Amino acid sequence: MRILVGLLNMTKPLFGGGGKALMDWLLDLHSLDYEICILNINKEIIYYENEFPFQFIHLFDENDIEEVGEELMLHTMNIIKDKNPFDIYIGCGEGAGWKGEGKSLAVYMKEAYPNIKTINLIWDLHTLYEQETDCDMYLHGAPYELIKHPNTKPLDKKRTYLIPKQNSYKPIYKLDFKEWLSRPYDFVFNNPSIYKGSPLVINLALNFPEKRFLVKKGTWAIWDVHEWYYKWLEMMEDIPNIDIIDIGENMEEDFFRRGRYLLYPSVSEGFGLMPLEAAMQGTIPLCADTEILRFSSSPFAVFVYSDAYTCNPISITDGWSGGIDRIDWMEATHDWVEVIKRLENNLNYTKSIYYNMEYVSDLVEKRYRKQFCKFIIDVERL
Repeated sequence: MRILVGLLNMTKPLFGGGGKALMDWLLDLHSLDYEICILNINKEIIYYENEFPFQFIHLFDENDIEEVGEELMLHTMNIIKDKNPFDIYIGCGEGAGWKGEGKSLAVYMKEAYPNIKTINLIWDLHTLYEQETDCDMYLHGAPYELIKHPNTKPLDKKRTYLIPKQNSYKPIYKLDFKEWLSRPYDFVFNNPSIYKGSPLVINLALNFPEKRFLVKKGTWAIWDVHEWYYKWLEMMEDIPNIDIIDIGENMEEDFFRRGRYLLYPSVSEGFGLMPLEAAMQGTIPLCADTEILRFSSSPFAVFVYSDAYTCNPISITDGWSGGIDRIDWMEATHDWVEVIKRLENNLNYTKSIYYNMEYVSDLVEKRYRKQFCKFIIDVERL
């Protein structure tokens, strides 16, 4: 079976957890003898495309078509017209929904290959409406009801989901509580975007001046507008007990294993990849008590409930529509401070949480394989 994936804007390192998860899925499909072909619009991929056993179709040429629209889609169809027909087209993010003259790339694919199955991969559904795309099925990284806006009227479209593998990094060899106690940082935090809860991390650093915080700069968030990212990064730079590092080559040694706890007060998630990645490095995840993080990170995380978040913060913020400042970060901070003090003042309790994490790898593997098999069935029945 031949699968065409596009329009994929790939970089190295991969553009966020979603990009990594997609490549993991494609590698597993390849291992089952699915033939994978990737439409690429980023010139940087040429520096590492040989790391993958896929065929790449590069859409950039001497004309440097950059705008997503009619010109790019016609250019795409012209390139693939002489290739063997594809059975499945997976549009990444807006890839299946980008339109030119009112038609999406999925429609162009249907016109070229009437029997092709078209799938639109969408990680985040945070707005009050969904834009209808001309695809046969939506693919999500988690169950639809956990990532959609609670007041959104669902579109009449088939859906399936496939969770990330959560095993990007080699697990720690053996859990050792003495090693955990000796780590140089008390807390580590990734990606100081406001959607990851950076205001709360700042508040925690001010509430615990004797604790050390390590913050790693993000990948995708650096493209966000100033107030989403740089404002909070600049505030962190002025706090003496916060150290900031760039993207590390060795996440295990340079980030996860340098801290005792991973702070994950995230407001907006398409899945929540990092908490169990941290747990496999012996780093206890402290997570906002939201529905999606309960799904992705239980039972190996400590969840912090706050009325400032509720179970679904998207209902407060309206997702990406700018309502993030509706969250009372000061109220939420009180709840996080209380949980952290309880953990620090009762190390026997914390020790039991720590050693429970030795079962994370097994859960991650079995859960992914189960859902991967269901995904294959859903696609073949489409």
